[in-house]
Amino acid sequence: MPRNNLKVTDTPVAAVSTPRTLDEKIAATEALLAKYKQQKLTEAILNNIQIGDDVDFNFGRGESRRTLTGKVTVGITDDEAVGKVVAVFAGEGFDAKTYKVRVADITANRTAAERGPEEATEETAEAVDPLSV
Repeated sequence: MPRNNLKVTDTPVAAVSTPRTLDEKIAATEALLAKYKQQKLTEAILNNIQIGDDVDFNFGRGESRRTLTGKVTVGITDDEAVGKVVAVFAGEGFDAKTYKVRVADITANRTAAERGPEEATEETAEAVDPLSV
């Protein structure tokens, strides 16, 4: 018996999950492209975050997840548990508080456009041809 406990007739997992029709392949490729566009957008945002920036970010999980707007109060730090994070102050009055936000959860940097050509927008991410990389 082989060490990995596979029988000769077992099919590798990758072969089972491979799309079979052309439409399924297109859908899988579009999902991968959307993932790469989000990574590019996150990179653009990450490279252009400064203290005092007004940002939009997603906070929460599941049905309680919501989009908030706030001001970056502490620059990028590296948290071993969740990766790169910033502190963002959001809300008004007694509801105002500081959120620890993963950079990947920041969806827009409103102040970046005022600073110059490295604005972090979705158009920046779409301008990159993933096939040229």
